Amino acid sequence: MYPEIILPGDLPYLPSMMRNIENDVALRTKATNLCGQSAVLFMDLLMEVLDKHPDAVGRGDLLKLLQRVVEASDQLPSRLLITGVTGMIYNNQGGEATIFKCRHGDRDVAARVIHVKSSDNDTDMTRSLQGIRREIIVHRQLRNRHILELLGIIETDQHPLTIITPWMENGQASNT
Repeated sequence: MYPEIILPGDLPYLPSMMRNIENDVALRTKATNLCGQSAVLFMDLLMEVLDKHPDAVGRGDLLKLLQRVVEASDQLPSRLLITGVTGMIYNNQGGEATIFKCRHGDRDVAARVIHVKSSDNDTDMTRSLQGIRREIIVHRQLRNRHILELLGIIETDQHPLTIITPWMENGQASNT
């Protein structure tokens, strides 16, 4: 599960080890040059540190490092991917997303299918996807009773980026 350089005894020290990577230009460059499965493993490790150490000193540095690797690799951590979302029933549509009501296990969830603006310009498309990935990473870290928890994402051929959150019976935030 962990890269071979991480030993079980190192786990309590991971937050400071990861923070050192963000603060050292040479190490940060190596991290942002990771690609493929190596990048995904590193991002998963960073997410685990962020998830398990919510009060870690230097949390902002860890989040910044995660965002840098996400942007450089054009991938998201596999820890965000969830399976078993079923029964997508159309609910509503806005300018940036279409909302479906679904099931995940024994609970109702909302699937927010992000509208990625198609463009003839690859740069515009890349920027759009980077912005969405950045939003997903930040949303995952937010812990506030007024903000829905990001449960994960699903990726399908029809819907390349779909954000899964708990379902709110009252509908839109403006209806509450």
